[in-house]
Amino acid sequence: MSRLPDDRETADLEPRLEAMLSAAAAANHGHAVWRARKLAEAEDLVAMARRAHRIVLEALDLGTSLRAVVRLTTPVPLLPRAGALVTADRAVLGIRYPQEALLRRLPGTAFVQILYPAAVWLANAAAGPFQVLCLGVDLPIGIRVTELVHLAYRALSVQEIQPDERDRAGVLNVEAARWWQQNRGLAPLTRAPLFAPLETGVPR
Repeated sequence: MSRLPDDRETADLEPRLEAMLSAAAAANHGHAVWRARKLAEAEDLVAMARRAHRIVLEALDLGTSLRAVVRLTTPVPLLPRAGALVTADRAVLGIRYPQEALLRRLPGTAFVQILYPAAVWLANAAAGPFQVLCLGVDLPIGIRVTELVHLAYRALSVQEIQPDERDRAGVLNVEAARWWQQNRGLAPLTRAPLFAPLETGVPR
């Protein structure tokens, strides 16, 4: 099983993250293989949060599925006002990683919901109160949770090409798809990679 670079061991993690991981591990349910996989995914997610200043892990649960609340520091496009794009400076995501992800390819809408901000203006983000984020038509069997975070960051910062409204695969907001097709020059909102230091700002 591939892992993140091993420069941050669990014993080295800051106390809040270490306590969060310990509490989640104590409530880890399921058969032995699934428990081990969830714990490994959680350890990688905690290590990612430790290494990347753009990531804050706010909650972690290893009950039936792996569930996490992750805050990402990145410009996020919001519903335009008077024709001008509005942005937020961060997003809060709810991530759910079910056991089925190890058995079959799941739709790209199966893993991530945008909890904050509201009215995210992306072709692959559902409009309305339940803002599902589509990360692809379907995703590979056994995709890693850390890869889901990477995909979500790239989607929110519009580093990926917005889907064409004529190709409904992955399009959850047709109006946003049309808007981005007409305003391609505004993408990406930042070119900063996920692990770039915050001190460098958000380069265009």
